[in-house]
Amino acid sequence: MIVSNPPYVLPEEFAGLDAEVRDKEPRVALVAENFEQLHRRLIACAFENLAPGGFLALETHPQFSQQVADWALGHGFVRAELRNDLAARPHFVFAWK
Repeated sequence: MIVSNPPYVLPEEFAGLDAEVRDKEPRVALVAENFEQLHRRLIACAFENLAPGGFLALETHPQFSQQVADWALGHGFVRAELRNDLAARPHFVFAWK
């Protein structure tokens, strides 16, 4: 199993984050300057390092979770599911190798 909480906030969303988050966390930990490149690299690395039957649990931007799941499937994962956060937003992608 690989679990990841990579930066997924879009640069244009940073200023609108709650001050408790924006002012206490390093920007680099929150903002994905190149969202697609970062997520595709993470998916590729996870796929290379997982054994058959292993899975990737990834927190991501709710607006792009389906796209991230599709990238995982396109990279060779055999199954991908979206999971909701407590606010019922599709915030997580689980992908099985």
